[in-house]
Amino acid sequence: MTSNQPRPRTRLSLRSNSVHYDSLSTEQPDSDTPFMRTNPISQKRSYITVAVLCYINLLNYMDRYTIAGVLLSIQNYFGIPDSTSGLLQTGISLRREHCRTGFYKTNMSIYCVLDLCLLFSRSFVWSSLGVTAMAFVTGALAFWTPTFLSRAQVTQGLRPPCKEEPCNPLDSYIFGAITVVTGIVGVFLGTYISKQLRDRLPNADPLICAVGMLSSSPCFFIAIILAATSIPATYTFIAIGETLLSLNWAILADILLYVVVPTRRATAEALQIMVCHLLGDAGSPYLIGAISDALLKYDQESPHWDFRRLEYSILLCPIIGILGGVFFFMTSLYIKEDRKAAELLNSGNNVLL
Repeated sequence: MTSNQPRPRTRLSLRSNSVHYDSLSTEQPDSDTPFMRTNPISQKRSYITVAVLCYINLLNYMDRYTIAGVLLSIQNYFGIPDSTSGLLQTGISLRREHCRTGFYKTNMSIYCVLDLCLLFSRSFVWSSLGVTAMAFVTGALAFWTPTFLSRAQVTQGLRPPCKEEPCNPLDSYIFGAITVVTGIVGVFLGTYISKQLRDRLPNADPLICAVGMLSSSPCFFIAIILAATSIPATYTFIAIGETLLSLNWAILADILLYVVVPTRRATAEALQIMVCHLLGDAGSPYLIGAISDALLKYDQESPHWDFRRLEYSILLCPIIGILGGVFFFMTSLYIKEDRKAAELLNSGNNVLL
């Protein structure tokens, strides 16, 4: 005797029993299916976790950018040119990425086919290119700006050239303070704007990133040009440019989260970090220094020409910033479709083969 009750339908899904970020599925488990409930993390524990992660991230960035604060003293003591100075930063970053790449190679045979599925998300590809351009700009400016401003003040006659160590670290302190303040303001401002526009504009996040990159580039260009005549004006435009650039940091994480399914987010994040470091802030300090050294042959070595050739080299950063804005604009064209596809896949309406 057969029952008239419908049999439960077996469905393939990438969704586990846990609730994933940005999942739109409201489907409830069957009553006869065992369901594991997990206790939610307390608010206090969440704050402690975020604080520890922030502290670790600060330590991660502190060692690689310590060189920028004392770069003039290092150049004078060892007598190294700008290109070799840039390699100090590149060597640190590439060594880290070499270790990570070695780890990935051991797992590539298992995850190769699945990871290639990430490439079908055009939003992920374009946003990764945008992040790489952003890392190029931030890495180059963070490394060379203190030295550039010091040479600018020597050109203006505000201070003598540094002949023996330690060199005056005032520019490093001021630039570091500006970077910290503008970074905090930019992150909070970008998050607020994103929350206000996200419901009304589906592609608001990449558009905010595009506007941030495109509007920061003229500010950096003006700051570089004004360095020869006015240091206060230079600091002002640097602060505006860094605030606009920092609008992107929190939003970039959201973009990756909602265009990639939960089971691939860790891999996507790892690939994006590796690419943006290898092609971004790892190589940009050396490239700026190499261009500066290449310009040395066009004039006699002097404090004035040392400033000018570094100025011409750093002008590459606003150009890359504009390119990054274009990449984020391209992301905005596809993000609505890719986000919907990821949500459908996450809710089980599609199957990842």
